Amino acid sequence: MAEKLAPEKRHTFVHNGQKVFEWDQTLEEVNMYIELPKGVPTKLFRCTIKASHVEVGICGNPPYLNHDLTHPVKTDSSFWTIGLIDESDCS
Repeated sequence: MAEKLAPEKRHTFVHNGQKVFEWDQTLEEVNMYIELPKGVPTKLFRCTIKASHVEVGICGNPPYLNHDLTHPVKTDSSFWTIGLIDESDCS
């Protein structure tokens, strides 16, 4: 596993008092964690990763994350997945 940058925890991006996403990073990669709103089917989630831009949102709505990146990313090795949370882990 690549060495984590300090501090070794997830960081939170908050806008207008609402958590938008969390992230962690190593010297080689950045991981973003986005919680879908309750009741939104996973098939409606959209994520577009370009060399200098990222968009995240729900199909049929404006993206809620629409951001130019400070440094270019390697799009050929970038990907996104949807993971399900076991509610028993959230206690």
